Amino acid sequence: MIEQYEVTQYELDVINKIKDMCYAAPLYALTRSRPDVDLSALVKTIRVGLQYPVLRYLGKDETIEFKVKEISDD
Repeated sequence: MIEQYEVTQYELDVINKIKDMCYAAPLYALTRSRPDVDLSALVKTIRVGLQYPVLRYLGKDETIEFKVKEISDD
């Protein structure tokens, strides 16, 4: 069963940027020093309720999916 989370386009961009950096070992990639990217700034932009699903997603959990939420014109 797929768990789907609605995110903003900006949040999805941040998640994908972190995923690109975590190609092989996500926890190592998140904790090592990266002179080209401020990971703390990226991680702080992820809503608290999404942090656990994002870590699962980075760990290759295939039951997690992120979808950009639709913006209503109301």
